[in-house]
Amino acid sequence: MVHRTLVFAAALALAVGGCAPKAVLLTPVSAPLPEGATAEGPTAWSLWVASSQDVRPADRSGRLLGTLYTRFEKTPQDALWDGYPVDYLKAQLARYLLHRGLEASEAGRARVHLAIDLEEFSVTEVPGPMWDELTVKVGYTVRLNDPRGQELGRVKLEGLSVVKTPMAPERQVVTAFADALADTFGALTQSETFQTVLREATR
Repeated sequence: MVHRTLVFAAALALAVGGCAPKAVLLTPVSAPLPEGATAEGPTAWSLWVASSQDVRPADRSGRLLGTLYTRFEKTPQDALWDGYPVDYLKAQLARYLLHRGLEASEAGRARVHLAIDLEEFSVTEVPGPMWDELTVKVGYTVRLNDPRGQELGRVKLEGLSVVKTPMAPERQVVTAFADALADTFGALTQSETFQTVLREATR
């Protein structure tokens, strides 16, 4: 389990007139990329993020992530992702691996194909008298396959971010999702299963 705690001390804003929103739309941001050396030797440019699927229960799949309070409403509103979390995860993992020198230029050049099962992508808000606490959770399994589809190994990953804020949390929430994913990407590439599969497939 990867855990990250983020505290934002943003100033309270005054509510402006207008219609109360029926949902809160969360616009994703890119996950931060690590500094440091990229892959070298036979493992370089050897991976391809081939597919991703949303395997969450029906009531927690698609674009709905949970509920959030806004400065316009005293009751929580549906929190919707702009796009689909499963596509966001696939794109961000491919971007991370490319940055690390691991993502091939095309599927046919890769020695290991990655298939993602998205199992958790949610936000929960607990309101308080001064600060609201938001918990962002991500969870997924990466299956490492050879180009023919035979499974070589799998890695289960979980990330958690806790955000404390005194105001409407939309920006903080999407940043927390990006940070939680970045932590899981690091955990993936550092895992023994990932390193063993990559080493064996490229020797």
